[in-house]
Amino acid sequence: MKGDMATAKTDMEWVLQLDPHNKAAIAYLRRILLQEGQQNKGAMLEKQLDALIIPKLDFKDATLSSALDYMKKSADKLSNGKIIVSFVVQAPEQANAPVTLSLSNTPYTEVLRYIGGLTGLKFSYEKYAILVRPASNAAAPAASPTAPDGAVPGK
Repeated sequence: MKGDMATAKTDMEWVLQLDPHNKAAIAYLRRILLQEGQQNKGAMLEKQLDALIIPKLDFKDATLSSALDYMKKSADKLSNGKIIVSFVVQAPEQANAPVTLSLSNTPYTEVLRYIGGLTGLKFSYEKYAILVRPASNAAAPAASPTAPDGAVPGK
């Protein structure tokens, strides 16, 4: 199953028990451990940001770009420079999407969730940045496999 890191890790560890010098298993296990480390750092960033409370926020037809700029500055200010946030927007056509939002005493991560809901975007916390992607990409249905002649296999 693609993306099943836990099973892959278990399998590679089993291969190494049988053959401690198996170069392919060593390489794959290193990649898995590296990815786990990056995911852990992303989770750590999310936890740090969740602890930040935005006292007051009032956007009236702000652009997504200006809202994210405000959020970046807020993280820096609220954490006294300890948390530096970078956004990587993978939906440049959304940069001017309007954001109208008024909140008080709201966790940073919840503000991002609200912004995402208003703009059709989702935020994922990575090691060095917060990725901003179209929400529909995450829920896009997988294409049905078809045979070369266009017939659906098994029918």
